[in-house]
Amino acid sequence: MVNTYGDKRSAGFWEIDGKRFGKARTATFDPSQPKWLMWASEGVLALPVGRILFHLNYHAPRARDASFLYDVAADRVRRLGDVEPDWPRGLPPQYVDSLQVRPDVTLVRYGAERARIGTQHYVNHFEHVLLFSPRHPDGVEIAKLGLDDGHVRRWGMVGNRLWLETADDRAGQAGRFIWSLDLTPVL
Repeated sequence: MVNTYGDKRSAGFWEIDGKRFGKARTATFDPSQPKWLMWASEGVLALPVGRILFHLNYHAPRARDASFLYDVAADRVRRLGDVEPDWPRGLPPQYVDSLQVRPDVTLVRYGAERARIGTQHYVNHFEHVLLFSPRHPDGVEIAKLGLDDGHVRRWGMVGNRLWLETADDRAGQAGRFIWSLDLTPVL
């Protein structure tokens, strides 16, 4: 993934030929991409089975942020959805987080559907947790946390069990939770 800055900011996938750029890949990010004013990658994450997850900021015509999944072998892009920063983490904004579970298994999480709860105070209605592996190369959503479930503040694996510490950012200390999820069926 390469960002270019010419007459118009844009990004695209390129093959590397030794130490130089070879040829550009042909995949487009979205059917409406020709109407975009500009776009740039804000983050890229290598996933198992030749997939790349990337966060793209684009103007169509207003500024938007979305996550996309790129299949390198097929030169195909699939939009996962709009993303919002993890507001309580502050600056710089963090849109996508990952957890390496095994050498060939990665968990990814991102927030969606911002809600304003006060002056310069936002939360996301949902937080999505996806698993990528050879069995699920295009990802499988293993959890979708709503506001009442809290948003992930810490996460980790013990064996096949995912542990999540979440906080409801609308509440005080009473809005903290510990969740666990057995991932054996999807691993």
